[in-house]
Amino acid sequence: MINNRIYFILFFYLILFSCKKENHNVTQIKNLQGIFIVNEGNFTWGNSSLSFIDENNLSVTNDIFFKANQVTLGDVAMDMKIIHNFGFIVVNNSGIIYIVNPENSKHIATIGNLTSPRFILPINDTTAYVSDLYSPYISIIHTKKFIKTGQIWVGSSTEALVKFQHKVFVTSWSFKSKVYVIDCEQSKVIDSILVGKQPQSIVSDKNGHIWVLCDGGYPGNPIGHDKPSLWIINGQTHDVVRTIIFPNKDASARSLSINQTGDTIAFIFKHIYRMAISDTLFPTSPFITASKQNFYTVWHHPSKPWVIATDAKNYVSNGDVYIYHTIGNVIAINEAGIIPSAICYFKK
Repeated sequence: MINNRIYFILFFYLILFSCKKENHNVTQIKNLQGIFIVNEGNFTWGNSSLSFIDENNLSVTNDIFFKANQVTLGDVAMDMKIIHNFGFIVVNNSGIIYIVNPENSKHIATIGNLTSPRFILPINDTTAYVSDLYSPYISIIHTKKFIKTGQIWVGSSTEALVKFQHKVFVTSWSFKSKVYVIDCEQSKVIDSILVGKQPQSIVSDKNGHIWVLCDGGYPGNPIGHDKPSLWIINGQTHDVVRTIIFPNKDASARSLSINQTGDTIAFIFKHIYRMAISDTLFPTSPFITASKQNFYTVWHHPSKPWVIATDAKNYVSNGDVYIYHTIGNVIAINEAGIIPSAICYFKK
């Protein structure tokens, strides 16, 4: 009887310490300074994931959300922003936003009651807007209470957003050709601007101009197929200042980005192109030529002379993340998850 009791106690402590060791390993994830890579995964497969690249040693850690929480990120993760030192991860087909501690990727809260959320944009100290693919509303999120507090009627699907002064410019991408202007103080649409087919991404420059990248659609598109284009809009008057038409329809355009000084943009048109905001013509040659890469996202580092690009490869294998110097040479290449997409900077 005593021997059995001893065996039981030894067995109990063995299990106890084994469990503690396993949990200890799970919490070893430490994200100090670098970039989060949101890997979309495949539609309905539920294989989204989160990666982190440490910019000090350029090493990558993959599947950090799963490692920290022992659950998958969900179905088609689209975007991530750091707001009030919390990571807000938008998961499109799951209809949710996960809030995490960006230092260890631990789940803190979940915002639900969303239709098909796409991108999130902080507006003020307590508010963020979330665009939506299938809803005619933009959701209003309280970024400290982690709840949805309202919505803004747009009457159309919404995609990429950028804030300029007290206004938000948002693209209507899915089979549309408009940019909507929202007054943040009233939380209502005050204007719409006709642009090229399928405005996909949007940024603002140092001169108060709003740049809109239109992908032009595709063969058989219900609203037609045009050459991709850039539309430059006066942020004050909402007038179109100029347009830059791409040379052909051979590829779709995507992922407009602007550098930290607001004077140089980059985008993907099979290859990666960069141009000054003063340029009036399409660049004569690429910044980075795609050989085997299937470039998916391009992004400027906020403080370093780096241009970061993701390679989605064949959309089912793990993709790569390329870090280029602004002079064009490769600094590092890291393997990420399936369809590496949104990029989010974090500094502790």
